[in-house]
Amino acid sequence: MKQDKLIKLRHALGFSQQEIADMLGITKGAYSLKENGKRNFNQQEIGVIFTKFSEIDTTLNMQDIFLL
Repeated sequence: MKQDKLIKLRHALGFSQQEIADMLGITKGAYSLKENGKRNFNQQEIGVIFTKFSEIDTTLNMQDIFLL
């Protein structure tokens, strides 16, 4: 399933797919597959994304980003 919340938050916080991919140590193509629901994020990737996003918006929780 497409990560609509993640996409909207990424845009709202001003991150490109390439910037997030770089943070995760993966290619932009691999990140795009994950963001579009064709591949799953692993626990470490979820943690990195949550940490980075919550540094900017301290009101965020995991559900805000990854749960429908």
